[in-house]
Amino acid sequence: MIANLLKKTLSSLLTTCVVMLLLLAVYVSLGRQLLPYAVNYRADVESRLEAAIGQQVRIGALSGSWNGLNPLLSLQQVLISPLSRLDTGQALLIDTLTLEVDVLASVLARQVILHSVDLQGPEFTVVELEDGRWQLQGFAMPAGPGLTADQLLEMVSRFQELSLSNVTFTVQRSDGRTEVFERSHLQMRNRGDQHFLYLDILRGASDSTLSIAAELSGNTVRTLSGQVHVRVPQDDYSQLAAARYADMVDLLVLDGGGELWLQFSDGVLDSVQGDVSLRRVLLSPLQRPTDVAVSNVAVTDVAVTDVESQFFVRRNSGEDTSDQSTHSWELWLNDLSFQWDALRWRESDLYVSYSPEDSVQLLADSFNLGIATGLVSQLDVLAPAADTPLSEHNPRGILRNLDFLWSLRNTDSVAQTQPQIPEVGVQEAGGVTLSANLEDVSFSARGSAPALWGVDGYAQL
Repeated sequence: MIANLLKKTLSSLLTTCVVMLLLLAVYVSLGRQLLPYAVNYRADVESRLEAAIGQQVRIGALSGSWNGLNPLLSLQQVLISPLSRLDTGQALLIDTLTLEVDVLASVLARQVILHSVDLQGPEFTVVELEDGRWQLQGFAMPAGPGLTADQLLEMVSRFQELSLSNVTFTVQRSDGRTEVFERSHLQMRNRGDQHFLYLDILRGASDSTLSIAAELSGNTVRTLSGQVHVRVPQDDYSQLAAARYADMVDLLVLDGGGELWLQFSDGVLDSVQGDVSLRRVLLSPLQRPTDVAVSNVAVTDVAVTDVESQFFVRRNSGEDTSDQSTHSWELWLNDLSFQWDALRWRESDLYVSYSPEDSVQLLADSFNLGIATGLVSQLDVLAPAADTPLSEHNPRGILRNLDFLWSLRNTDSVAQTQPQIPEVGVQEAGGVTLSANLEDVSFSARGSAPALWGVDGYAQL
């Protein structure tokens, strides 16, 4: 009886295999015969793409082929523009767009699932509008909020593989500046909530490659976690990076490069480490209009050259991880050196920690008072109550094994946009402690305070 049962089971399995093979043969045979007629459905493909992306689509040519058991649809000379007009000067042009359908996944999901999307020779132009928003040329700016970051992530996650080859990417700033990136390549792979991205960008005729590699997990931007590596080759990025930052300073020149490793957790940047090598940085601080007393003082551009350093920045979460204001930050600078105003900041290691409503601490094995004072004055980061006495005292010299602690407890310092000089003698309500070895330290006379110069020794306050 068992032998008969086994014989019937084997017979059923063989019959099922034969039927599956016959169906597969019919599927492949019909598919190969019908795919050449895909060219007759160009208008239908255009209308479906227009409905999907809300833009006008024109296809120059359409053809079909096979990759294993998956059908391929190849679109040539794809032109995308706003529905209101079709202007090739204001449109997005893609040389070749190849779509591969995942047959097995489509059958199981009962809808069309794309295995891969490949774009050959696309030309993207991103334009900065007057209101600060960015628009992809060829796409009309929506009146509403438009495509959100989560919607964009969900859209690209639909494809197991997304690749762009021989990309020309142009960035147009609102002030007329233009930056062109050519021969760029992007590849993105999705495996469930795992996302892998590799991007190589070339600037103009340069052979230097700006590379970005990311390994992230998550279904929304707020849940993304993982690592991102960025390699920036030595070049002049002034055209691209020049802008106003934090309404405090204008970046005019940025010439250099470096490498960054970024760590994200639940959509928040946890840490950044890397190294920088900057040939030249030029900053122009903004003059504060409220400072009537110093409104007649000309603002001087700050030029720093030959910047070299390795760094590590880390965010420490507070008890309430959703409250960004409770997070503390730590910064390590190793082998920091640079040139400013014909003065050289020699290699030194620095550590800075900032904890809101607690303290700011600075540790340094070597700290150049003269260069630090000059930079603080030029950058105009202090309020007049602190900047004026600092400039008049004009401290110079070197502090060795510096340990500086500024307590922020029970003070209004956190709420102020610029630091004030803490009152002496109120350590328990917020004050300063400092210890360092002095090397050729000097101070200029101010009021009743005499001048000091050539001081060596040890100081503790």
